[in-house]
Amino acid sequence: MSNIITSGNNAIVKKVKSLKLLKNRNKDKLFLVEGFKMAQEAIQSQVEIENIILDENANLDLDEKLQKKVVRVKDSLFSQLSDLKNPEGAILICKEIESEIDFDENLLILDEIRDPGNMGTIIRTAEAFNYKNILLLGNCVDIYNSKVLRATMGSIFRVSINQIDIKTIKDLRHTHTILATALDEDSIDITSMTKIPKHAIIIGNESHGVRKEVSDLAHKKVIIPISENIDSLNAAIASSISMFYFNLIYSKKEKEV
Repeated sequence: MSNIITSGNNAIVKKVKSLKLLKNRNKDKLFLVEGFKMAQEAIQSQVEIENIILDENANLDLDEKLQKKVVRVKDSLFSQLSDLKNPEGAILICKEIESEIDFDENLLILDEIRDPGNMGTIIRTAEAFNYKNILLLGNCVDIYNSKVLRATMGSIFRVSINQIDIKTIKDLRHTHTILATALDEDSIDITSMTKIPKHAIIIGNESHGVRKEVSDLAHKKVIIPISENIDSLNAAIASSISMFYFNLIYSKKEKEV
């Protein structure tokens, strides 16, 4: 077995600790992946891996090139680096994912989604319902936040995610039908729509919904019919229902062509 790191002053150990902070992730263009499943997802993807940190007994299925990037740390020290209640013994230092949005596809636009669990769940569900091109608008939670990554269950490596501004939505009006989820009086029941062309769905902030300056750019505002005893749906639930329904009617259109 290779030498085992026991000191918290080791450069790689310090790097892992530093990347727990957003400012350092942004500065270094790096992020952490933890756990065996997420590690394997990263390895199978095109993400570039700088280091693989394993505890004394952990093992991953690695080729010769990746084996050279392995460093082992003492179990007690690894526990200090882990964000998991029950550490699995594997942390990867990865370079930020570079991806291009395919604007010929249907899109999902997330307007200031702040909750890490919601963001991760939305990314995972977006892959499930074939919205693999995701646009972030405004001040969204960092997609490399550890809670976001865990909630994606690996989907983060198989979708394209980019930050945009309001101008992009204005441009999209010429190529996509823009649908904003909103609780406004002029919103239409989502189930009243039975056909839909190429489109972009906008999901809003957990507390305030889609911002007015954004929803005003939509071709249609839509609402999900719910019990009168419930004010609104969680952002992840609302996005899941919207993507499921719109992908369903869009897929029917595709089959009819």
